[in-house]
Amino acid sequence: MSPSHGHLIRVLVGSLLLQLCDAIKAKGSLPAIIEVNAAKGHPNPIPTSLQPLKLWCQAIDDQGRPLPLISAQFRSKSNAYPATLSPDKTNASISIEAAQSSEAGKWSCDLHSGYGNITGIIDVFVRPVIKHNGNVRVDEKDGSKFYLEISGHTVTVGDNVTLFCPVYGHPPPVVSWRKGGKIIPASPSNSYALIFPSTTDADEGVYTCVGTNTIHQNGRPKQHSVTIDQHLRIKSKLAWLVPFLIILAILITLAAVIIFCECRRKKQTRELKPQEDD
Repeated sequence: MSPSHGHLIRVLVGSLLLQLCDAIKAKGSLPAIIEVNAAKGHPNPIPTSLQPLKLWCQAIDDQGRPLPLISAQFRSKSNAYPATLSPDKTNASISIEAAQSSEAGKWSCDLHSGYGNITGIIDVFVRPVIKHNGNVRVDEKDGSKFYLEISGHTVTVGDNVTLFCPVYGHPPPVVSWRKGGKIIPASPSNSYALIFPSTTDADEGVYTCVGTNTIHQNGRPKQHSVTIDQHLRIKSKLAWLVPFLIILAILITLAAVIIFCECRRKKQTRELKPQEDD
């Protein structure tokens, strides 16, 4: 075989492999849902799924026929999980017990086959839940697992402060803010934030954020929401003066008592001193 013939064969084989790779597609499970029964977890602050999260995917050719796999893995935005291959190597799957709600989002399914590599995308949905690092106090309100109160903020008049709505979900929740039942505008660039450039006494109160998303279940859209209250307290710049005056008054009173007792002791000592005989 001449060198030119060998080169031609390599080109044809490469072209054929390229066409095969282009013909490979990924096929996978329908969007999955991380089912939770509360907006906060216990004892872990992140809620976890009630049922195992199960995902599957496979590589198929242009005729829709499954292709044998060499290996596969599933990736969330924070973790990677090796997949289990079916006995005939044509299907990759995982089952995750107590999946964390923070892993909801777009998952990747990376498939490695003898015909090439392909990545598929699977949506994993979760209703709005609270997302925090455990340093925030979170209490349920009115007996509802999706109505919460979190640690408030105490600032001084004139301070710059930002309130955040610590919600997470997929699809990303739409957030609205209220105070005293009235809707108030959030930051134009971030609806999850409520910015006070310079606080006044009128800013004090309970602020409520509501995170809402819609998930299709059994072919029908279903709306979910979580409500979070947080208290903003405003102190006067002279707020330190009252406790200072109280402490000062206590110290003055204590000093007066000590002086009075000392004077009385000295007087009694003089009265008890024996008189010398003439």
